[in-house]
Amino acid sequence: MVHKWVEGGQNDMVIPSDSMLWHPNSKGHHIYNLNLALIIFSTVFISLRLYVRKAIVKALGWDDFLAVLAWALCVTLSALEMDTTHYGTGAQIEDVPKDTLLQFQKRLTIMELVYLIASGVVRLSILAFLPRLCKAKIYTWSIWGLRLIVIIISLTGFFFILTECQQIPEVFNYASTWRECKDKREERDLMMAHAIVCIFVDCMLVALPLWVVTNYFKMGVKSVQILLIFSLGIFGVATGIVRFAIITTTDFTVNTYVLALKSDCIDIHDEGNL
Repeated sequence: MVHKWVEGGQNDMVIPSDSMLWHPNSKGHHIYNLNLALIIFSTVFISLRLYVRKAIVKALGWDDFLAVLAWALCVTLSALEMDTTHYGTGAQIEDVPKDTLLQFQKRLTIMELVYLIASGVVRLSILAFLPRLCKAKIYTWSIWGLRLIVIIISLTGFFFILTECQQIPEVFNYASTWRECKDKREERDLMMAHAIVCIFVDCMLVALPLWVVTNYFKMGVKSVQILLIFSLGIFGVATGIVRFAIITTTDFTVNTYVLALKSDCIDIHDEGNL
């Protein structure tokens, strides 16, 4: 899909031959294929989860509703990232035409907003499941504390991005000559803070079930199953750390290839599948 501007207000139309996805120096096709695989995998997994919970266990709950919502947001985020490969994701900025880059930046802003909500809902869906394991007071209060942290950091980030310009439409209109917005360094600091908090929450999502199993469960098949399931959260912690390292060390003004990791699609798909 090659990008050409069509007169008459259809500035978002893409002509197939101009897509940056097919640029010889772009690695966007890797990002496209990865997100397609993530969508397929997460769709199969959430379908199996709902079937087991409804038909076999017969115990659908709020955690399942949040899991479905998280899945929908994750799929949306991956679809958006697949779309951005036509506008520059995976390519070096010097290879991206200015008009195409403006469309890329608009889509990146939308992705950031979706990501901030999606990452919050994913973690809330896991926190909604944890009370099933134990009713201890300190455990319950820890879960409520983590829920509050997740809600605050997600909404703070969302509304910061949404209101970083004087007029909300200007947030998405990078071509505007009257665009007055906050310094991008403030946004970068916010995303760094968000990444740090998410790493902490992810660590707690691994630690709390381990604490419950070691203190309230007798070692057996069920205990091992719980430990194995939540040990997958270590991958979420690892990808969160990688994301933080990328944010702090990469100059995104010259390199868009790692924007796939910046958006953290892999991280939230992994946690959403827990």
